[in-house]
Amino acid sequence: MDKPTLKLNIKAIFFDLGNVLVSFSHQKMLERLANLSKLPEKQIEKLFLLTGIGKDYENGSLTTRQVFELFSKKSPEKLHYPQFVQAACEIFSPITQTVELLPKLKQKGLKLFLLSNTSKIHFQFIKENYSFLHYLDGTILSFEEGVSKPNRAIYQKALERANLESFECYFVDDQEDNIFAAKSVGLHCHHFTSPDSFISELKNINLL
Repeated sequence: MDKPTLKLNIKAIFFDLGNVLVSFSHQKMLERLANLSKLPEKQIEKLFLLTGIGKDYENGSLTTRQVFELFSKKSPEKLHYPQFVQAACEIFSPITQTVELLPKLKQKGLKLFLLSNTSKIHFQFIKENYSFLHYLDGTILSFEEGVSKPNRAIYQKALERANLESFECYFVDDQEDNIFAAKSVGLHCHHFTSPDSFISELKNINLL
């Protein structure tokens, strides 16, 4: 039996980037950096994911060059900055079904925003390689804002950027803790698990 259609006064959708609009693999990045530097993958994982360097970079506290220098000091191989950037960035592929929703949602008169925990080089790579960003009305990015999801402050910044109230906005993300935080601010939310379930939910709330 079909779900009844809900009527919400949604004027904007905030999209997460990773695993919503593009798929990505931390494992692939670790493999590429290990091949480049000859460091063990576990050591690279510890350096970026467990010491706080990765989070500091996503929050804009470290520059790409500073991260490169920190990584270079650990590497037994002499590293070159362009190769480091390439190895760190070529880990994405578009999620076509979700990307194809963007023009349809724009035609419905919705504002579309990107609300993402991401780094400067990753976002630059996305801008240079994927055209779907031109459908967006704006971006709220952790490395530019100095704060990341699930901190409530970044959702408040998103609402300010959209110039809308929380009940007028819809947020889609693949991480449950980010969804929980967004709901606490008052946003309508969808926990993304697949394009099909997201499309079904958009139809259910009369946005498609």
